[in-house]
Amino acid sequence: MRSLAGCHQKGFTMVELLIGTFLASLISLAVFSMFINSSNYYGQQLDQTQAQSNLRFAMEFLKSDFRDLGRMSVMNTDLRVRDQLYCGVRQYQGLEHLDNEAGGDHYQLNQALARNDIFPDRLRALIDVSGATPLYVRNLNGAAITLAPTINQPTIEARRMTGLGAEARFSQLFDDFSLTRVTNLSTGKYDIIPTSDAQLVNGIGKITLVNPPCFELGCESGSCVANPVHWVEYAVLTHESDLERSYLARRRLSLNDGSPLPNSELVIADYIVDFQVWGHFDTRGQSSNNIGERALANVPNIPADLISKDDRGNWDVEQPETQRFEFWAHRLRGLNVMLAARAARVDPKLTLNLNLAGMGSQERSSILIERSPETGRAYVSTLLGSVDTPNLYRGD
Repeated sequence: MRSLAGCHQKGFTMVELLIGTFLASLISLAVFSMFINSSNYYGQQLDQTQAQSNLRFAMEFLKSDFRDLGRMSVMNTDLRVRDQLYCGVRQYQGLEHLDNEAGGDHYQLNQALARNDIFPDRLRALIDVSGATPLYVRNLNGAAITLAPTINQPTIEARRMTGLGAEARFSQLFDDFSLTRVTNLSTGKYDIIPTSDAQLVNGIGKITLVNPPCFELGCESGSCVANPVHWVEYAVLTHESDLERSYLARRRLSLNDGSPLPNSELVIADYIVDFQVWGHFDTRGQSSNNIGERALANVPNIPADLISKDDRGNWDVEQPETQRFEFWAHRLRGLNVMLAARAARVDPKLTLNLNLAGMGSQERSSILIERSPETGRAYVSTLLGSVDTPNLYRGD
């Protein structure tokens, strides 16, 4: 029998096993760290991409809405600068600009925005929610309006608004928080009166106003149309379940006190942290023929807007921006909008304050967000846009 004493068995020593395990651990740790960093970087890029998508969607939505500002509604009925076609007695400010609002008046500034000295604008406007769809009036008896039957309405959209199954929508358009504009298509004269009641029965709409329209409107010949008008506000609001999170919304307001109406809020875009609006006014200088303008004040010489990165427009910087919209809305040729949206993710490693002294609001790059026990910053992206508003312009 052969002896096994001369055979040698080879294997790993304990030291070799420890070294191999250590090297494998290092490689695994490096791969895992690279995976984590790549995932974080991907997440950051995804957040920033989503922020940009939010901005683009919100900007297109606002442009679409702003193009219709003033259409079939009244811009400003102040006796000094009112539209001469308006024959009513009530005074409405059809476009109201609230500059860098810090709170109050049914508005609470988001705590993250206050912490970063961000004060968004608010914009209020009277909007024809029918999309300028004329609804023919068959009869006007005092404060009672009877619309023409559905089959006699002039457009497809008008027939949809008064047709079978449209009862609920019709009641929402002409509810008791709305205004009704009554326009004589022959003369262009119009009045705008609060709505008391509305109902749609068998394709015939009936609207009751708080009081009769102006006498000179002259709707006896059947040449008048009616449109529903709502008072809306664009504002940056705070999320109910997250006090650090803000969003851009459009909400209806009460005609009585300006308070938001329940269940009327439309979220335009989430994670919006700033909303700035400024006007581009015509530059006719002293050439105005408008009696109201001359009675109110000398028409200022308005230069071109030379600084595109501010939010002041091309008006005299000494006059408050809210006053420009209040008294000179009929000279507004376009609106400029700046939106800023933050990334949804807070990055604890982003500690550098990127908002250097002298930077404008559209140059902001980060925002401080409190996430107890962590404190971090979120990246901020901005987008500028402009839109012509031909429906606002009344001319001389």
